[in-house]
Amino acid sequence: MSVSLEVIPTGTVGAEVKGVDLARVSPKEVEAIKRAWYKHDVLVFRKQRLTDDDLLAFSRHFGALDSPPNQGAGRRSPPGYPASGLSGHLCHFERAGRGRRADRRAGRR
Repeated sequence: MSVSLEVIPTGTVGAEVKGVDLARVSPKEVEAIKRAWYKHDVLVFRKQRLTDDDLLAFSRHFGALDSPPNQGAGRRSPPGYPASGLSGHLCHFERAGRGRRADRRAGRR
């Protein structure tokens, strides 16, 4: 199976990835995305339609998920989604006009 995704550098840092559906990503596409991530540090995936389950499934390709911080301060994960963070990397997805973000670096989410 060949990988048909396209990686377009955006400038000094980062790249846009086209031609991939993150909700149905193949193992070869995941490896190509990882290579692009290691090379460009920041990746942009436009026009993705991901459910919460799709986001978690895609995120698990990059490391173990962990619970968000401050659970004792009244902030709770949505029911059925206790693991909402990503270990050691940042993902930002826009869905229906609102951003979805998980960031483990420096303790941010």
